[in-house]
Amino acid sequence: MITGKASNADECLRRIKEIVELIAEESSNGTGPNDDEWTARLPSWFTAPFQGRTIEQVLEDKTLWNYGSWLDAMRHRGWQWWSSSCAGDSWSATLLREDDVYSIEPLIYLARQSGASSVDVIEI
Repeated sequence: MITGKASNADECLRRIKEIVELIAEESSNGTGPNDDEWTARLPSWFTAPFQGRTIEQVLEDKTLWNYGSWLDAMRHRGWQWWSSSCAGDSWSATLLREDDVYSIEPLIYLARQSGASSVDVIEI
């Protein structure tokens, strides 16, 4: 089992793709798993930091997310992954915007949790 952040670019990209693909696949089925079922399906290296996090901590630190809010934002993205790459600790993604209202912040959070310290998102 992998714990903590990825140690290289390939592992970082693999981690990001693993979670995005799982969420996209399950969300396309209409009624996806509930939050507890998602916790069981998502890797523990990603879900563990959410445990014990208070709403006050999330409100104080804009880089943190509440688990349920992050999951909802990823299920209702409003964008489609077009391409991405990792080099060192930098991750870049090109996203195709599908809706007028969308959020890239949950994806940026995922990239940082996966090991990227520099994140660049291009919207087309």
